[in-house]
Amino acid sequence: AALPITILAADKEDAERAAIFKYDFKVPYADAFAGSLAVRENATLVTADYDFKSVATGTMKIEFLPAK
Repeated sequence: AALPITILAADKEDAERAAIFKYDFKVPYADAFAGSLAVRENATLVTADYDFKSVATGTMKIEFLPAK
Protein backbone atom coordinates (compact mmCIF):
# COMPACT_ATOMS: atom_id res chain seq x y z
CA ALA A 1 0.00 0.00 0.00
CA ALA A 2 1.19 3.49 -0.78
CA LEU A 3 1.97 5.96 1.96
CA PRO A 4 -0.09 9.16 2.10
CA ILE A 5 2.73 11.43 0.94
CA THR A 6 2.28 14.64 -1.00
CA ILE A 7 5.06 16.31 -2.98
CA LEU A 8 4.90 20.08 -2.53
CA ALA A 9 6.50 22.70 -4.73
CA ALA A 10 8.58 25.25 -2.86
CA ASP A 11 8.60 28.94 -3.69
CA LYS A 12 10.41 32.02 -2.43
CA GLU A 13 7.98 32.48 0.46
CA ASP A 14 8.56 28.88 1.58
CA ALA A 15 12.32 29.48 1.52
CA GLU A 16 11.88 32.62 3.62
CA ARG A 17 9.65 30.79 6.12
CA ALA A 18 12.28 28.04 6.35
CA ALA A 19 14.99 30.62 7.04
CA ILE A 20 12.89 32.11 9.84
CA PHE A 21 12.19 28.63 11.26
CA LYS A 22 15.94 27.89 11.17
CA TYR A 23 16.69 31.13 13.00
CA ASP A 24 13.93 30.64 15.59
CA PHE A 25 14.66 26.99 16.44
CA LYS A 26 18.38 26.62 15.58
CA VAL A 27 17.88 23.58 13.33
CA PRO A 28 19.69 22.76 10.07
CA TYR A 29 18.19 24.38 6.95
CA ALA A 30 16.83 21.14 5.46
CA ASP A 31 15.09 20.40 8.76
CA ALA A 32 13.79 23.98 8.86
CA PHE A 33 12.27 23.49 5.41
CA ALA A 34 10.51 20.30 6.53
CA GLY A 35 9.34 21.98 9.73
CA SER A 36 8.06 25.14 8.10
CA LEU A 37 6.21 23.16 5.42
CA ALA A 38 4.62 20.98 8.11
CA VAL A 39 3.48 24.14 9.92
CA ARG A 40 2.14 25.65 6.67
CA GLU A 41 0.18 22.49 5.85
CA ASN A 42 -0.89 21.86 9.47
CA ALA A 43 0.67 18.42 9.07
CA THR A 44 2.36 16.11 11.56
CA LEU A 45 6.10 15.86 10.97
CA VAL A 46 7.24 12.26 11.48
CA THR A 47 10.97 12.13 12.15
CA ALA A 48 13.80 10.39 13.95
CA ASP A 49 15.74 13.67 13.90
CA TYR A 50 16.05 14.90 17.44
CA ASP A 51 17.14 18.37 16.25
CA PHE A 52 13.39 19.03 16.38
CA LYS A 53 13.45 18.75 20.19
CA SER A 54 14.41 22.46 20.12
CA VAL A 55 11.03 23.37 18.58
CA ALA A 56 8.77 24.90 21.20
CA THR A 57 5.84 22.76 22.33
CA GLY A 58 2.67 23.80 20.53
CA THR A 59 4.50 25.18 17.49
CA MET A 60 3.74 22.12 15.39
CA LYS A 61 2.77 18.48 15.60
CA ILE A 62 5.83 16.20 15.72
CA GLU A 63 5.88 12.42 15.97
CA PHE A 64 9.32 11.18 16.98
CA LEU A 65 10.36 7.74 15.80
CA PRO A 66 12.40 5.70 18.25
CA ALA A 67 16.16 6.26 18.19
CA LYS A 68 18.29 3.29 17.19
